[in-house]
Amino acid sequence: MSDTRRRILIFLLVTFGIAWAYAFLAVYPMSRSALASYLPMATKLVTGAIMLAPSIAVIVTRAVTGEGFQGTSHLTSAGFDKTWRYWLAGYLGPVVLAAVGACLYYLVVLGAFDPSMSYAREELPLLGNLDLVFEGIPFALGIIVVAPMANFVYSFGEEWGWRGYLLPKLLEEGSVTRAILASGLVWGAWNAPLVVLGSEYGAGYAGFPVAGVVACCAYCTVVGVFLSYLTLRSGSCIPATLAHGSLDGTAGLSYAFARTAGNPLVGPAPTGILGGVGFVVAAALLLARLRRLERAGEPLLVEE
Repeated sequence: MSDTRRRILIFLLVTFGIAWAYAFLAVYPMSRSALASYLPMATKLVTGAIMLAPSIAVIVTRAVTGEGFQGTSHLTSAGFDKTWRYWLAGYLGPVVLAAVGACLYYLVVLGAFDPSMSYAREELPLLGNLDLVFEGIPFALGIIVVAPMANFVYSFGEEWGWRGYLLPKLLEEGSVTRAILASGLVWGAWNAPLVVLGSEYGAGYAGFPVAGVVACCAYCTVVGVFLSYLTLRSGSCIPATLAHGSLDGTAGLSYAFARTAGNPLVGPAPTGILGGVGFVVAAALLLARLRRLERAGEPLLVEE
């Protein structure tokens, strides 16, 4: 077994071991206890801490394999003046792509659109009688601006592992298509305990939880193409970290004009088939571009 494959295996064993053990020993007990109702924010913080596992796995893998921390770590970019557009795409891209999917959902699913925002106002009492133009839009823009940084620590916990470490290692062992798709499927499977808990798709859909796990793997694979492209072309996992934080923090905006919660496997959130169309199209175009670069013999991963 090559050193690269050995490191990949150790990384996967550590990150899955930590995350899944933590899910069963900490996340499950707390989310199902009375504390979940009385301390919802604490429950979210405890659940979110699972996202730190991939970065912990990077540190452990580099230490136990003797790889160390010399050389590239994919933390700093290859010249911000040359890569700023990937940072901007990471900051705002998820909002645009999610909006495309939400619009398609409201166009296709008849009766789903509710201009009065009754469902959103019911679920978020703080909206109350918020005026859409003078208060609602600034409120949404505030979320869009703040989300990437508010979620930065947890998002980095995943992205330094998936895109900053695993993806480059997989690239050493195969084509860009295989590397990106494999890292996305791994990411989706890693989320299985949370899907079983209902934190991604809820628990009231047909085929629970298997259908949710399959949908999560598909979603993570598609979104993973976008995050991988940002990492490869910037030389840093930070643009992907911003994108991950933006997606986690703004996905709920897709429900702003929903009449009901809809079907989590369909939309309007980007985790659904229709809600995720924007990411599907982007993934196809970006993966095609990376394959063209690969065939032309150009470097895929821009060095720091």
